[in-house]
Amino acid sequence: MYEARAKSGFPESEEKKHDFHGWRHFFTTYLMSKLEKKLLKSQTGHRTDIMLARYGEHWKDGDRELIQRAQTETFGKLIPS
Repeated sequence: MYEARAKSGFPESEEKKHDFHGWRHFFTTYLMSKLEKKLLKSQTGHRTDIMLARYGEHWKDGDRELIQRAQTETFGKLIPS
């Protein structure tokens, strides 16, 4: 991870704020909706779906807006203005 950070140009001063587990959460969260669990576990090293969920089922930027839009599209006509 440190070698990858150096190659990417990510500042060394920021390194302590972004540890391995933080990147693991980020990676798992963003790939969870794109890969089958079996494939994702092969990349993250998680052995069970329970542990995969612990790392990957988090809110992402824009999730609340997606939910609100879906609710409005689905139920908007049922709610009086």
